[in-house]
Amino acid sequence: MSEPGAVQQLFGNLLMAAGWMIMLTCSLCSAGVLLTTLLGVGSGSLNAGELIYSILSVLGLIAIGGGVPAAIGGSLFLWGRRLRNGPKR
Repeated sequence: MSEPGAVQQLFGNLLMAAGWMIMLTCSLCSAGVLLTTLLGVGSGSLNAGELIYSILSVLGLIAIGGGVPAAIGGSLFLWGRRLRNGPKR
């Protein structure tokens, strides 16, 4: 098996960078939404049931809205790393 060519390494590096940026922005956005929600929930007068319901609903929203793009970004990163390093021996 031969080493990957320069174009293959470049494309792999580009995919890794794109995947890393997608994962980073998804994580920061999810953290911001969660923090904003927790601060907003803490300022109201909710009972324990309403508090748990609102936190769980936001976590579900974050898992769908941020988890799917983050998984796509992770897949791009792994694909790029595989292209950059070449086939396994």
